[in-house]
Amino acid sequence: MELPYKQIIEGLGSSTMLFAINKEGNVIWCSGKFAQLVQHEPEQCLGLPVTSILGGDEFVEAFAKWKNGSTQGSLRVNVITSMGTSIPCVAYRVPLDTEDGICMMHIEVEQLDPENVREAELLKALYHNLREGLYRSTEDGRLVHTNQAFLDMLGYESFEDASHIHTSELYVQPDLRKELQRKLDEDGFIRNEEVLLKKKDGTVFWGWISATKSLDRNGHALYDGVMRDISARKEMEQQLRIQKARAEQAAQAKELFLSTMSHELRTPMNAVIGMTHLLLARNPKPEQITDLNTLKFSAENLLHIINDILDFSKIEAGKIELEETVFDLHQLMHQTLETLKFRADNKGIQLRLKLDPECPAKVRGDSTRLAQILNNLISNAIKFTYHGEVILAVRVLKLEDTDVRLHFSIQDTGIGIPKEKLNSIFDLFTQASSSTTRQFGGTGLGLTITKSLLELQGSQLQVESQPGFGSNFFFEINFHLSEGTGSDRKSPEEMEGKLIGYHVLITEDNEVNQILVRKFLNMWGATCDIARNGLEAIEMIQARQYDLVLMDLQMPVMDGYTASRKIRQIPGYSVDELPIIAVTASALIEVRKKALEAGMNDYVSKPFSPEQLFERMSKYFNAGQRTSS
Repeated sequence: MELPYKQIIEGLGSSTMLFAINKEGNVIWCSGKFAQLVQHEPEQCLGLPVTSILGGDEFVEAFAKWKNGSTQGSLRVNVITSMGTSIPCVAYRVPLDTEDGICMMHIEVEQLDPENVREAELLKALYHNLREGLYRSTEDGRLVHTNQAFLDMLGYESFEDASHIHTSELYVQPDLRKELQRKLDEDGFIRNEEVLLKKKDGTVFWGWISATKSLDRNGHALYDGVMRDISARKEMEQQLRIQKARAEQAAQAKELFLSTMSHELRTPMNAVIGMTHLLLARNPKPEQITDLNTLKFSAENLLHIINDILDFSKIEAGKIELEETVFDLHQLMHQTLETLKFRADNKGIQLRLKLDPECPAKVRGDSTRLAQILNNLISNAIKFTYHGEVILAVRVLKLEDTDVRLHFSIQDTGIGIPKEKLNSIFDLFTQASSSTTRQFGGTGLGLTITKSLLELQGSQLQVESQPGFGSNFFFEINFHLSEGTGSDRKSPEEMEGKLIGYHVLITEDNEVNQILVRKFLNMWGATCDIARNGLEAIEMIQARQYDLVLMDLQMPVMDGYTASRKIRQIPGYSVDELPIIAVTASALIEVRKKALEAGMNDYVSKPFSPEQLFERMSKYFNAGQRTSS
């Protein structure tokens, strides 16, 4: 065989486009010029069905005669390149006597349209210059052709270097190639597959592959694919995962720290504020009232700072949640001003409430957050006002059957804010000037927290101010109207003796808080027992009957969560039969949710006022759920 090939090539010249096919119709040899025409390396042509290279119905018929040696004529054909481009040519059968049915073909290109030539050259240039790796493979895993980017990606110097490998050898998991081929055969395509691939030297990298399936003229499958090296992206994703895990660990550590600090700070604060309330309720002397109010103001101011820090951390973590309840809006505003009256009186500032006559009393919304917003803004107004007044004004913007939209404004006659500072006052830890912090104190968190709380409710905090004349902070907020009866906060005098006949179990490990809560209950007429941990509480509940349990959450031996779950398992002590109120020093919403999930009915946060504790307890006593025996 070699001799006839050499004689023909020598006779026709090296620039002749020749190829040989066996009796099965597959290419077994081709000249370099022919391989160049079909945009393959010579090795890539070997084994290809001739009908995948030469197109045209006439050729298929003629080929059957040619391979039997029955004709020596020429035939017009279309040569199909690796890019799918069709080139008009003339095919001749070259006389060649062989015993194994080999047929030699000679191809001449017809005169091409210059535009077609340019288009073919452009396609070829694009194919070989793309940064993505392009390839075509057969269903038996043989590479038909590739561009240079594909070879570079896999570390092969030339197509000849890569042509001997099976495509499954490129995969770290060889079976994955079979799976992708199965998907290609079923769906006709694969998209955005991320796989681990091997280079020639064994180096592993992450590749991205998309491919489509087509059929050649003989119905054999061909797979055309695009490949990218995504190792850099995968490395970045891995680093992001590591950083995310570290951030989550830091967030968990921060949350644990906040929970612990919340408990450790609020527990003693509960005793200080609670004892102050008790002393004020015992008809102290006038000079003692002043001292006690000063103590109460200082303790509440410290609590306000603690709450600011905890709330800021919760807002940062996106863990602030709104809670809707029915409440008396008028009462809330009066109580807010009453709470701040001592501070205003000390500065000789008048506090005033201007309430729209059409403003409804009973509404549904987050009363705790509204009180916090008003407290922050009015406290700020008092802080920055030397003389004059601070006005809380509320007017109705829109009143409908089920909803009301209200406009709140807090106006003062204070120092005012320079125009260039109006935007920055809402930034973290920022006040109008550095001297402001030294002169007036504060964390610089109040306005940031207030702004965030309003944004959670779909509102915006706005400000108008003029230095030397004062400021006006205002916002709008929607509430649902309610016919229900919200909890009416009672005065200390009104609470005395109201719980006569009720028996309460106080579950608390802190002795100071035990004394404080017992004094509150005794003042209201209730009797009580004390359990120092959850296990004692369970034993005492089984020994005698209680109307309500106040359950601390963090205790030695057995915590409040476990104790509550075990109590609920005792017949006759379901949620509807024995109220359990969590007494928590944590400000985290997750702690409150966990308490409710453990079977507790409600919760009250330390430090609490007598009014808050009484209000929470009376909800269940008024329902008459259980009576003492």
